[in-house]
Amino acid sequence: MNDALKLLKFRPRSRRELTNRLTERGYDNATVQQVVEDLEKRRFINDAAFAKLWATNRMEQRGFGSRRVRQELKAKGLDESVIQVAVQTAAGETDEQTQALEVAQKYLRRLEKLELAVQKRRLWGFLARRGFPSPIITKVVASCGIGHRTGARPAEAVTDESTEQDTNESCNT
Repeated sequence: MNDALKLLKFRPRSRRELTNRLTERGYDNATVQQVVEDLEKRRFINDAAFAKLWATNRMEQRGFGSRRVRQELKAKGLDESVIQVAVQTAAGETDEQTQALEVAQKYLRRLEKLELAVQKRRLWGFLARRGFPSPIITKVVASCGIGHRTGARPAEAVTDESTEQDTNESCNT
C-alpha cells in the first residue's frame, strides 16, 4: 500500500498504470488487485477524473492536439468511453485551431531563415506530431502564409470569420 501511495503522491495515475507499476516492483497479482480496489474505494484512483485532468493539462498547457491526447490516454489503459468524454471536455474548454496557431507561431520563429517549402513541411510535421487534425493543420499552415512569397494567405484558408481575425494577428507578427 505504501508503494502505491508513493506513486500517487508523485502524480495521479490510471488504474492500469498503477497496476503495472506495482507489478513491476514485484508484488503478486492478488495483492496488487486488492490494493488497487481499496484505493478506488477510497477515491485515490478515479480513471474518469484522471483522464479529464490529463486531457486538459496536455491540451491547454502543453499545446497538444486532441489526437495525441487520445493516443496518450489509450496508452495509459483507459476505456474509450472515458477517453471520449475527457477529450470532449478538454476540447470544449480550448479552441483547437487557435491553440494550433499559437503553437505554430512559436515554432515558426525557429524556421525564419529556411526556405518557404522547408518551413511548410516542417511546420506541417510539427503540428501533426503535436496531435492536431489534418484540416486544422491545413488551415493553420495556409493562414501563416507559408509557401506564398508575398506572405499573404489565401482567402479560403480560414472559413470562420472570428478565427480569421485571430489568424491574422497570430502568424503575421
